Amino acid sequence: MLAREVDHRAKNALALVQSIVRLTRANDIAAYTTAIEGRIRALSRAHTILSRSRWQGVDMRGLVEEEVAPYRTGETVKVETSGPNVSLQPAAAQSLALALHELVTNAAKYGALSSVSGRVHLAWELKPGNLVLKWTESGGPPTQPPSSPGFGTKIITASIEGQLAGKTQFDWRREGLQCLISVPREDMTPVRSRNGKESQSDSIGQSPIAVNGDHIMIVEDEALVAMALRESLDAMGFSVIGPFNRMSEAIVALRSNHINAAVLDVNLGGQLIYPLADVLAAHRIPFIFVTGYGAEEIEHRFSSIPVLQKPIEQDELKAILVRRSEASNQQNAIHEQERARN
Repeated sequence: MLAREVDHRAKNALALVQSIVRLTRANDIAAYTTAIEGRIRALSRAHTILSRSRWQGVDMRGLVEEEVAPYRTGETVKVETSGPNVSLQPAAAQSLALALHELVTNAAKYGALSSVSGRVHLAWELKPGNLVLKWTESGGPPTQPPSSPGFGTKIITASIEGQLAGKTQFDWRREGLQCLISVPREDMTPVRSRNGKESQSDSIGQSPIAVNGDHIMIVEDEALVAMALRESLDAMGFSVIGPFNRMSEAIVALRSNHINAAVLDVNLGGQLIYPLADVLAAHRIPFIFVTGYGAEEIEHRFSSIPVLQKPIEQDELKAILVRRSEASNQQNAIHEQERARN
């Protein structure tokens, strides 16, 4: 029964990814790749939150925070959110994740998030039988109704109206887009924690590691994932050692090569990577973990090690793997800013 359930969910996920690949349109390969990666990443974030609840439901606030997090890194708050925490069923969570991703992406390209003065406010409320979301943009470039619905708009409409039997309404006001989404779900309820308060998002921050050199080893047993990692690291100017799909091969390579850092898949065909991680730590070689599981599954003694969840984007690698010279420049810039303020 467990095997059948895993097979069912895996095929559903693959079918959804296949649809995204087939339906996405772009003017060139680079834009197409970016669009595909963004949409798959949105699904991945929804699956991560679902896995934490053992597929019993997703908290609305956690889903929202995962999508808007990239626009909350500066001093200025560009995205404001408000609303009760609500438990979403898995199907609703996946559809809403895609819809929110399209709204955020559109705002970043053409709307409020594309300008310094632009702001977004996302509010939601639980009404009898309906979850109602209101997305409001302001302060960005003037907008006007498109001559025909874009692909992002079609995804939102199909996800909400076709998948969830909900309703969508787009108001292309001059001061910014306003979108209303209504999802009829009578089984949505506020989420409470053990102390009676609404639960909060538990997103985990990642600290970059300083790489003193250009040689990085990849240990990954999924061939396509390894290829993608190698391509990303090559584009970043690193010299890749590997990839290796067995820990024994990686240990031999470590002895015969000068390695400055490593990217380690946590689970190699059922064998945990921790013995190799211990060797790297003993030699003071920095490394990061990549995994399809959540960061909470990593052994506690490696709690300080950065963890990237699959699928992995090149921007994530760039943010985590920083050359020591670049890290020093960034630190010096921070010190200069602090001195200027003082």
